[in-house]
Formats: sequence, structure tokens, C-alpha cells
Amino acid sequence: MAYTARFLSAQVKTAMNKIQRHWPSDRVGKDMDSCIWTEDATEGGWIGSCGIRWECDYETPVDNGMNFCPRCGKRLKQKGGEG
Repeated sequence: MAYTARFLSAQVKTAMNKIQRHWPSDRVGKDMDSCIWTEDATEGGWIGSCGIRWECDYETPVDNGMNFCPRCGKRLKQKGGEG
């Protein structure tokens, strides 16, 4: 299937507009940019505010170098644990 330059240009512009609408620079430092992870005392592991459940074999997510939530992509903030 051959695409014309005009078609591809329109597709690129559409994609760029979608990306720019969700660009994080306009939200830096706001709580909505964080996924809050709390330690699950009953079952062990960690639960993120986006709904993810995660098990760390050793230490805490922060101690293991986790900076971003693998589910939602937001910056990880840890509550509890020693990290």
C-alpha cells in the first residue's frame, strides 16, 4: 500500500497533537503526576494508587531503584517501608 506525502503529513500532525495534549511538562510537580505506593500489611507487597500490585523480593520499590510506576508511568512515591 502506497501512502502519499500529504496523507503521512496529516497522520504525523495528528499524532503530534495527541502527544502534546498529554505532555507532562505542564503538570510537573503536581500530585496528579505521582502514583502513590503503599505497603500492603495483610498480603505483603505494594499497591499503587493506579491499582497495580507489586512484589519486591528484597527491600522496597525505592530501594530497588524504581522511579516510575510500570502500569501508569507516573512518578512513583512510596508511603511506608524504609525507602
